[in-house]
Amino acid sequence: MAACTGTVSYLAVNRQANAASAPSSPTNVSLSAGNASITVSWHSPISLGGGSLTNYIIEHRALGAGSWTTNNAAPTATSYTISGLTNDHKYQVRIAAKTASGTSPYAPILLAIPHAAPTISHVNPAADVTPGQTIAIQGSGFLPKGKTIVQVAGSEETSLALASDGTVYAWGENQYGQLGNGTNTDSNIPVAVKTTGTPMEENRLYKLPPVDGLLSPSPRTAQYIAGALTMAVSLATAQQITPTSPSP
Repeated sequence: MAACTGTVSYLAVNRQANAASAPSSPTNVSLSAGNASITVSWHSPISLGGGSLTNYIIEHRALGAGSWTTNNAAPTATSYTISGLTNDHKYQVRIAAKTASGTSPYAPILLAIPHAAPTISHVNPAADVTPGQTIAIQGSGFLPKGKTIVQVAGSEETSLALASDGTVYAWGENQYGQLGNGTNTDSNIPVAVKTTGTPMEENRLYKLPPVDGLLSPSPRTAQYIAGALTMAVSLATAQQITPTSPSP
């Protein structure tokens, strides 16, 4: 009986040790910047260490600041919006998972810049745009500066813009993840297509593919392109954009 008691005692201690381990970090973390806000999205940890989630810890700080501001999200949450931020300032964001047994390591720090949607006062021409035609757009609140849009593509649901540095931005409906930013959240302002950790990492895109086949020059296509250009200007400093004609 003594040997049996010893075996049971060992198993109990072993199980207690396993239950006491901390969870792993949240996965697929991404940021979406809005007007004075940043929305953090994530997937649950791969391992909970044998326990149950109690909450997520979300921290943010202005770039260069020393201390972090802490917020908590429910254990069932998959996104959290940090509000009250200062537009056009860079912020660092990190997230960890917490159980009764401990806190996970923080996921890698991500960077985002909150920004208000641009104000577009005039677009000329507003319709009947043809590839190669220059469109003049007037307004204010364009960010980030230094981006030159070289091509756009648009459909009824989603629009894309290609910058001269190879960066791709998307906005519109996102229920199937078509914006490419790692979330399923719709966005009415351009968000950067996420390439880090994907086969597209370190590759540069030179031309956008057609979206739903709507890059052929037709009146209907022209209306979508004009709308896409209106949003794409929020990424550019220049007030004139010349869309390029796709290859046959």
